[in-house]
Amino acid sequence: MGEAKTVHAVGGTLAYPELKTVGDLDNAVVSIVFADGRLGVVDLSRNGIYGYDISTELLGTAGALRIGYLRETPLLVMTANSVAHDTVPYFMERFAGAYTAQLQDFADAVLAGRAPSITIDDGMAVMRIAIAATRACQSGQPVEVASVG
Repeated sequence: MGEAKTVHAVGGTLAYPELKTVGDLDNAVVSIVFADGRLGVVDLSRNGIYGYDISTELLGTAGALRIGYLRETPLLVMTANSVAHDTVPYFMERFAGAYTAQLQDFADAVLAGRAPSITIDDGMAVMRIAIAATRACQSGQPVEVASVG
């Protein structure tokens, strides 16, 4: 796919009007055009009252792949009147293991004198896309990621 090239974004404050006072949004859609022309779409919402929902979906010419799991456990309760399952209520619970592994990798890299798996360049690339998305949402115009210093 290559690097992100152009970002389009729209958003609004639909559920939590108090966010307007700090210039923030509760819902947004970001479209990313990559260097090779492929497209990415990011849907963001703070309205997931049913639990912490995060997933990735890849759509291709030969099929689709969905990554993500709203449930904390594989338990599913089925009765005559309903089907129910638990949810992951908060991002810290969902990603605690990932945060621990990332911190451990960083500490191991420092002790071994090697670069960590996730580099500052990775972080800067994501930050540039986020800034481009913010600018695109504010301006209503697409923003070239390369224009973000």
